[in-house]
Amino acid sequence: MRRLFAQLAAWIDSESVRHYQNIIYAAYICAGAHAIISNPPGAVTRVMGEMFDAIWTAMLIVCPLLGWLGNWLRHRNLSGLWVQLSGDLGFTFATWAYVAAIVQATYAKNATFAAWIGAAIGICAIGVVVRDIRLLRHVVVRMAELDREDDAR
Repeated sequence: MRRLFAQLAAWIDSESVRHYQNIIYAAYICAGAHAIISNPPGAVTRVMGEMFDAIWTAMLIVCPLLGWLGNWLRHRNLSGLWVQLSGDLGFTFATWAYVAAIVQATYAKNATFAAWIGAAIGICAIGVVVRDIRLLRHVVVRMAELDREDDAR
């Protein structure tokens, strides 16, 4: 039991957002699966229509999976960074679409907690996208430097 608590403490103290991002990604996948299985009428359906709701629901599942796949691939290939960025961009878009739907459906009178929490997640998601872009830019610049060094030899 002590070992489990030590691992949990190390996880919490790691100062990485990856763990928390994984929790949110898993929650989005569960929400998307729930929407597919039970098809509850939601704010996104009421505000944006059934077709957009179907796309949004698919994004809840596909985008976190792309983020995870990209994170796994990036240690093997540069394309993983692009896959991760696309997943995180889609995740960000899905989050802000939900916030917009909640605000529009309730005219910002009801469900304000959901809107504020969604907006907070959306702001964090923008930060993740900026991190992805900065990492991708850093890798591309470093690759160009290495290419120039190779050409100089």
